[in-house]
Amino acid sequence: MLRRVRRSTDGNGTHVSLGDVLEALGPRTYAPLFVVLGLLIVSPVGDIPGASAVLGLVVALIATQFLLLRRTPWLPRWALDRSVRSELVERSLGWLEKPSRFVDRHLHPRLRLLTGRIGRYVIAACCLFAALLLVPLEFLPGASTVIGSALVAFGIALATHDGLAALVAFGLTGAAIGLIVWQVI
Repeated sequence: MLRRVRRSTDGNGTHVSLGDVLEALGPRTYAPLFVVLGLLIVSPVGDIPGASAVLGLVVALIATQFLLLRRTPWLPRWALDRSVRSELVERSLGWLEKPSRFVDRHLHPRLRLLTGRIGRYVIAACCLFAALLLVPLEFLPGASTVIGSALVAFGIALATHDGLAALVAFGLTGAAIGLIVWQVI
């Protein structure tokens, strides 16, 4: 995936838009979107009041499209036109090479039932459900971190076809449900 993104920076001048990157990724766009949105939720950005709920709405939009089998997600034109300097994208890709080698080395296709055709439906439904959980979890300090981690794991599972990563994500989603139940009781 990093190679595809790197190709999107070739010949595009000084800036690369989100649309360029999504076009380069094609049908594999959903996995990195779940990873990036999950990381935003886990990061300090997710601690800003209301931010995880807004990010949850974005995840819900993307997960719904994934569930409806759209080849690539629809995003508003203003979002697709957002761009950054090509050098920044190149530096970011360079920084991501080491973690991606780690992922490539340790995660691989296994337990394919969990990431196959039916598994993708279940993952999409869980991502949608997890996104909706972000609203009540907004009021539990640090609880949205569990959902953000689940989204990262779901994205990695989809990207690597690793059912073990999907199992971790399902477990994290269950933990978030447990947190809500525990707080209600």
